[in-house]
Amino acid sequence: MKGVFLKKDPGLKIILVDWRDGSFYDQAWYYLSRYFQASNNALMVGRVLATFIQRLMSKYNITEKSVHVLGHSLGAQVMGQTVSHLFKSFDIRIGAGTAMDAASPLFSWKGIEPDRRHVHFMEAVHTSSTTNILRVLEGAVGVYAAFADVNLYPNRGTIYQPACRKNNYFFCSHQRGYIYYLDMVTRCNSNCDFQGSFCEDVESAVKGISSERTTDVCDFIRETKDKADGRYNRTSYILTFDTAMDKLNIRCNNRGHAQYFWI
Repeated sequence: MKGVFLKKDPGLKIILVDWRDGSFYDQAWYYLSRYFQASNNALMVGRVLATFIQRLMSKYNITEKSVHVLGHSLGAQVMGQTVSHLFKSFDIRIGAGTAMDAASPLFSWKGIEPDRRHVHFMEAVHTSSTTNILRVLEGAVGVYAAFADVNLYPNRGTIYQPACRKNNYFFCSHQRGYIYYLDMVTRCNSNCDFQGSFCEDVESAVKGISSERTTDVCDFIRETKDKADGRYNRTSYILTFDTAMDKLNIRCNNRGHAQYFWI
């Protein structure tokens, strides 16, 4: 992921958080007792990261809106805890937060989800969501709720994403959260985008019921982010779209030279 962002903008300053020992990495989901500990560790890592960011911002005069925290699965919950602690303890509302299929078990059940009120803008990709706790055993481990400003539900946002229909190993749909997001960052620009349909609510999205209103997804995310002012009472958008296996259906209009933008 770091390479994708630096290719877009070599001037970016990127900090990677290595908490493999605390998350138990790929073991966490196969050994329940370790996942219990990993979920608790995520809360602590978020607080530590928030303190680090606050000190960094203070020392180097970094502006709030220039900071963007991203995470997948448990990392998305770390993002949520980080922005929450920054806001509540230091009165800092950073520019953006990205949640790639945020982990649900032991979080959503306790009402713990990233809170968009603590950042200027939050986006989320949902690829393994469900309200049926039994489907966790099939790999439905992502947050169901639309907690962000822009919530993307590719292929209805549930398990058995296209690339997983013939080989649905436990993490398959869950991993699509960052696979689709990276494809957006890599291929979307002012010349290339893909269509998504707005949904009235999450239930409609997972059932494939959308309105006739469509939009260019990356452009809509960019505009929504640019207009974000951190207000508490702001609209939460829900979008769904189909993918071609692991690729978004991005089309280019070939109008001049493409200028890349951040999403």
